[in-house]
Amino acid sequence: MSYCHHCYESPKNLKRCSSCLSVSYCSSACQTSDWPIHLVDCILDRTITSADQLVAYVHRRYLPGDPETQRDFGFIHSPDRQDKIMRLEVYSKLILEHKVNAKIIHRWQKKGQLGEMIKQTFDTKMSSSERQREPYLWFCQHMSTFDTPPRSQDETKAWLNNAYREAWVLIGRSRSDSDETIQSFVEGLTEPQGDCFMFIAFLCVGLHPGPGVKGWKSFGLCGCGSLDEERDLCRQYKSLISQAGFDSFSQAYDSSSLPKLLSEHGLEVTNPFVLDVLANSPRGYKTVWTLKDFVCADHKEDEPLRPGPSISWDYGFCNCSNQQETKALIKAYKQVLIRPDADPLALHEACCNGKLFEYVNQFASGLKPEDKFRRLIKNVYPLPDPDA
Repeated sequence: MSYCHHCYESPKNLKRCSSCLSVSYCSSACQTSDWPIHLVDCILDRTITSADQLVAYVHRRYLPGDPETQRDFGFIHSPDRQDKIMRLEVYSKLILEHKVNAKIIHRWQKKGQLGEMIKQTFDTKMSSSERQREPYLWFCQHMSTFDTPPRSQDETKAWLNNAYREAWVLIGRSRSDSDETIQSFVEGLTEPQGDCFMFIAFLCVGLHPGPGVKGWKSFGLCGCGSLDEERDLCRQYKSLISQAGFDSFSQAYDSSSLPKLLSEHGLEVTNPFVLDVLANSPRGYKTVWTLKDFVCADHKEDEPLRPGPSISWDYGFCNCSNQQETKALIKAYKQVLIRPDADPLALHEACCNGKLFEYVNQFASGLKPEDKFRRLIKNVYPLPDPDA
């Protein structure tokens, strides 16, 4: 990397983050300012909480995209985008203006005291005139939703119905149609059509699938090098759907021809990694894309890690004798794949040539003891030539 990860200037003497070695900074001030954002991507020996994720989203000024943060901090309670923006503004006041950190927010949320403690903080630190403005007034009206448990089955159904209705309108159908009409349509879709409709529903409520969620791989988002690039690709998809219609979109998806359809509508995709994913999606992928989907997913602390057969054999997870070794291998591959200059296809080539350890060792830190990682980062390739 030849630029500062915070200010994007390119001075001499950049210094890398000592933990992940993936990003660089021109000064300690820039590194400190960027830390709340970089923390969630940095390779650390600590659990990243949903509060850490929330703080990163606040600093980026993005609505949370991962389900756990949406659930823990109330974004799932309203499908209305403006309400989500106001909720983000409340957290922005709390985090940026009143300097409440992720550790404290996490503790409040786990104790079920989030709304109460935000109110106490605001009432203590805000002037009377500030308490007459948004977002304080909005917060007071919606305070109960900050500690409400995850939505009930009925609430989830209402949220999903709204997302479906927005998707229904985007594909050119009438907003006045009943929920039953939309649900009947969804139930009659083939699996590829259902994937497309659910993806459209995500887009229509300002979200998109992330690692480990169906759609992140099949729509090529795993080929993007950043969240911004993922969002740009999703905007292209939304424009394509408006222009081409649902049938053409789902047919192109099913026939692995989304790049061609995008190009026909003036929406060119040039990222070679996205194009590689979409070349055979949704039925086939190079295993490096399945690997990236697995290692970049948010795995809960107590969740058993179960890599699929393809990446187990290709990328050495079959060599792991316990969960600790699996976690160590995930950490190593993640360091390789989340780098700004990452080249997943080069990793794939190294896999096929039986040069995995040599390739990973160039980019991943902490591969110690070396004999352990040489044992783990090993596969059966290259296969012997049957004609030799």
